[in-house]
Amino acid sequence: MATETIWAGLDPGLSGAVAFIGTTGLGAAVYPMPLRCVDDQDELDSDALVALLESHNPCLVCTERPQGFGGCSASFKLGMNLGGLIVATISARFRLLRVRPQTWQRAILPGVHGRSDLKAASVTLAKSRFPTVRFTKRGRTSDHDIADALLVAMWARDHGGAA
Repeated sequence: MATETIWAGLDPGLSGAVAFIGTTGLGAAVYPMPLRCVDDQDELDSDALVALLESHNPCLVCTERPQGFGGCSASFKLGMNLGGLIVATISARFRLLRVRPQTWQRAILPGVHGRSDLKAASVTLAKSRFPTVRFTKRGRTSDHDIADALLVAMWARDHGGAA
């Protein structure tokens, strides 16, 4: 019996999520971005991320490659988290693909524009494609963070290829 191929999608913010989907796309697992507190500041827990990746063993890990947003502090925090995700994933010898949000959104949500419309459309699509996933807020992670991680994994499955 062949094992199912798994793809991982990461929404890289501190409020982000880690999603795993299989070949069929019906079953999925989603986790809040693993964090730890250092000097009263949340940051990526890279050991927990690697353990999570190893437990699901995806053929490909795909993360958003966002352009900066917000102010200096928000961009810095996002950059630190993204850098940590990249280093942890590569160090654990997983194949990594980075995709700009506009690229996966154009492919998965054609014709949808505007930040609030994209968030709503991503949640609606993810709920319809992954009906077994719970889309309730978990700590910092909201429904659109969960949806984005799932849809990034879906984009990786459909456009990023397998190992």
